Amino acid sequence: MHPAGEAPPPSQVPKSGVVLMLIILGAMALLAVYANIQRFRREQIETVVVMPTTSPSTPPP
Repeated sequence: MHPAGEAPPPSQVPKSGVVLMLIILGAMALLAVYANIQRFRREQIETVVVMPTTSPSTPPP
């Protein structure tokens, strides 16, 4: 219990927790940038070619 005139001490956050949180946020930001780059490049990377096929004909007997 603190006397009425004193303020409680400020809470301290562990430095290792802050560093870990910054590393996780940085990794998530890099992943988001990579995903957006891949999305914008998708038209250049993927091409779909549709070729009509002929129906198999049976040789006459």
